Amino acid sequence: SWTDPFILNNGWLVGLTDLNTESDYVRQRIADYLTSLLSIGMSGFRIDAAKHISPENLSFIFKKLKDNLGGQFPEDFITYLEVIIGGEKDLLICGNNSYSYGKNFEDLMLKAGLSQSDVDKIKIWSSD
Repeated sequence: SWTDPFILNNGWLVGLTDLNTESDYVRQRIADYLTSLLSIGMSGFRIDAAKHISPENLSFIFKKLKDNLGGQFPEDFITYLEVIIGGEKDLLICGNNSYSYGKNFEDLMLKAGLSQSDVDKIKIWSSD
């Protein structure tokens, strides 16, 4: 079910193993990997199938990335999260719920410790 946040976050995507992004260890490993990519010259990322990582978990990952970078994203940093929507639009974008990538995600990033400037560098690419 694409409209069930538990299945979206904890299920297997087309047979791919799910990462336990609720784990602080896994979040840190992801942030460390992204930090390494930035250190070799990348200036941002496109995170495919982002809707399969809860907005709360992504917020914590971005905060850890910022902390890894000394508390500041690079000036040219930008990231796009692919959030393809169809029948689950009310869950992912249009609705006011804990799994929404709209205002809820922005609020979660701010609550995690990102600044508005940081939040503005993280974009949602959706199919709506």
